[in-house]
Amino acid sequence: MNGKAWMNLAMQYCGNDKEVRVEGHPEKMNAVSCYAEACYATPQDPKTWLHLGMFVQDSIEVNKTKYTKKDLILKALQLDSTDCVAWLWLGCIMDSGDDVVVCGSKYDKLACLVEAVTYDPDDKNPEGKKYLLEQMDDGDVVTIRGEEYKKDDGSLVPKTE
Repeated sequence: MNGKAWMNLAMQYCGNDKEVRVEGHPEKMNAVSCYAEACYATPQDPKTWLHLGMFVQDSIEVNKTKYTKKDLILKALQLDSTDCVAWLWLGCIMDSGDDVVVCGSKYDKLACLVEAVTYDPDDKNPEGKKYLLEQMDDGDVVTIRGEEYKKDDGSLVPKTE
């Protein structure tokens, strides 16, 4: 099967414990194993890596390389550094004080969540703002798409002088 077929199969089974037999595979396949096959079949598709990172518990081997949940999401961002959902997931799984490098730049948890909001200009993923606000204290300022915003009484508002 090709990567798209593996992704479609995985999406049918994600969020539950269902398994399916796939011709040519000796063991039953679940959503995680289907996403892993999608990564193997289409290694340049960032969505396959992101989905695997979203569903794998701890770590998994793909093409003889072991990846942690964080490694998988970082791989997705290496392939598409503008994916707001990947930035959100990365920010959510990071511990305070952790740093990661994406495309040569260093990010902490808060910076990842800022990127999640930055790359979601139509606000299709409101969880990004929610998690960003949870990491901020009242009065904290962040820059999103070149504009400064501050946390004020639990909301993200434009900073005024």
